Amino acid sequence: MSNNKKISKQVNKIRGFKSAFDLKFKIKVILLSTIILIGSKFVYANTINNYDYINGTFQKLNTPYPVVGNPVKLNDGRILITGGKKDLIFNPKTNEFKEIANPFPTISYLDGRVLNTNKVLFNSPFWKYPSELFSSYEYVREEMEREETAKTAHLRPPGMSITDYRQKQKDKAREDYAKLPEEEKANIFRKYNQNNPELLKKYNDYAQRYEKSLYAQLYNPDTDKWEYTGKAHIRRMMGKSVVLNNGDVLYIGGIAQQNKGANFIEIYNTETGTFEQKTNDENTPKIFYGKNIDAIYCLKNDNVIIFIGTEYLFYNPKTNQFTTPKQIKDGITDVLPSYKDVIQSIMLTDGRIILFLGRKGYILSVGYALNMVIFNPLTEEFIDGGSLAIPRGGLKDQKFNVVELKNGEILITGGQVKMEEFKKLGGLKKFTNSAEIYNPSTKISTPISSMNYERSNSSSILLDDGRVLIFDGACGTCVEMYIPKKYK
Repeated sequence: MSNNKKISKQVNKIRGFKSAFDLKFKIKVILLSTIILIGSKFVYANTINNYDYINGTFQKLNTPYPVVGNPVKLNDGRILITGGKKDLIFNPKTNEFKEIANPFPTISYLDGRVLNTNKVLFNSPFWKYPSELFSSYEYVREEMEREETAKTAHLRPPGMSITDYRQKQKDKAREDYAKLPEEEKANIFRKYNQNNPELLKKYNDYAQRYEKSLYAQLYNPDTDKWEYTGKAHIRRMMGKSVVLNNGDVLYIGGIAQQNKGANFIEIYNTETGTFEQKTNDENTPKIFYGKNIDAIYCLKNDNVIIFIGTEYLFYNPKTNQFTTPKQIKDGITDVLPSYKDVIQSIMLTDGRIILFLGRKGYILSVGYALNMVIFNPLTEEFIDGGSLAIPRGGLKDQKFNVVELKNGEILITGGQVKMEEFKKLGGLKKFTNSAEIYNPSTKISTPISSMNYERSNSSSILLDDGRVLIFDGACGTCVEMYIPKKYK
């Protein structure tokens, strides 16, 4: 065999090895790709397909307790519910509620906020003065009025009837009493009730708890213990709170005693356990006065965005400065001019905010949401977000409920419907059990199966396993779970 033939044979042999090697390599690549594909589908099935919310179902959940109040998710996935007659812990693994002992009553005005210490902060001072709480103060006023009338009876002007004069003295006594400091009112109360030890004890007990309630409370879910922490500067009811990026908690808004200071900002420092009042009359924008704060959210750039009706502004906790929007407009109404009120809102995981807009009613502030706007607070850009499948809304304290789901969609449930009928004289409020899923990507809201109960102003919270716990707004034991299709 010539050298050329030998070389040719060797080359062909090598080529054969190479072809075989290529074939084996290709087979391995195909097999590996198939495994990865199957694996990815398996992962996808467990993380996405199991969260098919469009075709999910509402299932009733039995409970021996009335479930009412504000829910907050603990770091271990359990749900703490406070503010009702009983404070409860819901365990998603067992679907059971457990009552917890709470030495601090009436923690219901503000939502609990989970701190980076895993403890839950509550700032809910007693709002009513002792003099406002006790109905016997009406009796005290009457005694004061009788005394005032008797002392000044000889001063009745000629021509004025005794009835009119007594009424005038009553009005004066009531005005004088209202102007008195709380301490003087307490002294008067004790004076007229010195022979009523039972009533005095109730008053003194409440007065003591009233003063102590200005200190915030912490709940430790690891030890199931409660403790007092820092003293707040402002007694506010129904205010707004938000956890800042550094773990501190900001409070603003609500109703303050004698309408003073509700819109002042105070911040709870988690490291020192103290409150600091950050704003006052001098550096609080006038936009706050006479208006309700509808929502606040902490942004990724550390600013806090504050919505007041269809307007908004920013607050920087580090600089303690407010800034107005870049584009000075008539708030959100420039996007959808026919809508005048933010009925509901929610911040998504990606930082965008969905605003549910509606027309503000003329009777009892009845409003209903029709359209959505998607707002990017970092760029201050609004885009039309489509329409609700079912217009819903209600009074300010009878809202529908929204919660972001695992796949980024939004579950919308309950609320008031047929508001036009309610506006009619003698019309009755009509709540709904309807629900829908809104997709911010497609801007489409799709009706889904109905809840088991008609609800308004209910509570809903997403569980770590993808289900949604829904309660309140119908009856104390009307608890249900929304379960996505294929959930295991």
